[in-house]
Amino acid sequence: MEVLRGWISDICVSILFMTAVELILPENSIKKYSKFVLGLVFIVVVVSPIIEFVNQDTNVYNDIALNEDYVNKFDHYLENNLDEYSERVKKTTIDSFKNNLARNCENLLKNNFKGNNFEVYPSVSYENENFKIKQLIVRVEEFGIKKVETIEKVVIGDEKNYNQVSKEHPKAKEIKKFLAEELNISETVIKVY
Repeated sequence: MEVLRGWISDICVSILFMTAVELILPENSIKKYSKFVLGLVFIVVVVSPIIEFVNQDTNVYNDIALNEDYVNKFDHYLENNLDEYSERVKKTTIDSFKNNLARNCENLLKNNFKGNNFEVYPSVSYENENFKIKQLIVRVEEFGIKKVETIEKVVIGDEKNYNQVSKEHPKAKEIKKFLAEELNISETVIKVY
C-alpha cells in the first residue's frame, strides 16, 4: 500500500513539474524539445515501479526457496510424529468410548432394573475403524432385603468337579439377555457379578 502511495505521489509531482516547465518556457523550438524530454521523464516515473519489481525477481525466488524449505521441514516433522499422534488419538478415542459405554449401560440398567445399583467395566478394542466389545463386566448391588440361598454341601475328595458347576442367578441371566439385545453383542462376553 505504501509503494502505491509513493508511486502516485511521484506521478503527481512529475506532472506538476512538467506543467511548471511548460509555462515558464517561451513559445519557440526549444519548447518542442523540452516537451519530448519531459515526456520521457514522465514515462520513466510511471514505469520505474515495474522495473523495480522485475529486478526484485531474484528476491522472489529466494523467498520461494525459503518457504519451500519450511514446508519440507514441517512435512518431515509430520512424517516422524504421525504414528505417535495417531496412537494417542486412538487411545483417547478408546478411553472415551469405554467411559461412554459404561455410563450408558449403567443408565439403561438402572432404568430397567429398579432397586439395583450397577457398575459396568467394559473391555474394548478398535479394529478396522470399528469398536469391538471384548468383555462387559457388570457388578450388581441389590438394595433391600435379600433371600438367603442354601449352599450345596462340599465334600472333599468327591468325584464331582465343582469348578465346572456354576449357578447363575435368574436376574443375572435377565441382565445378560437385556444387554445383549441392547448392544447387539453375544451373551458370552457379558459377565454379571
